[in-house]
Amino acid sequence: SPCENHFPFPTDPDDHCESPSIAYEDILPILRTLAAMKNGTNSTSKLKIYDPYYCDGAVISHLTELGFGDVYNKKEDCYKTWCKSDATQPYPTY
Repeated sequence: SPCENHFPFPTDPDDHCESPSIAYEDILPILRTLAAMKNGTNSTSKLKIYDPYYCDGAVISHLTELGFGDVYNKKEDCYKTWCKSDATQPYPTY
């Protein structure tokens, strides 16, 4: 199971459960609006998205399929490496 991945830091299994692609479709209108506000266009490819919570990294493919090409999601302790971005997904969407 993806939630049984080994991490280089202490984890709670409930913090690393992958969200299905439909969950990202639910927040798509919000991300498109944010992209328009940030870039002045509806272009989603330039919006920088940071998802600090890693399971098996599917968030990158889910958001890429929706047109977001700059997604940061790595297996690292996010509380030590918090990134600057246009949008941070603060809570898992699952």
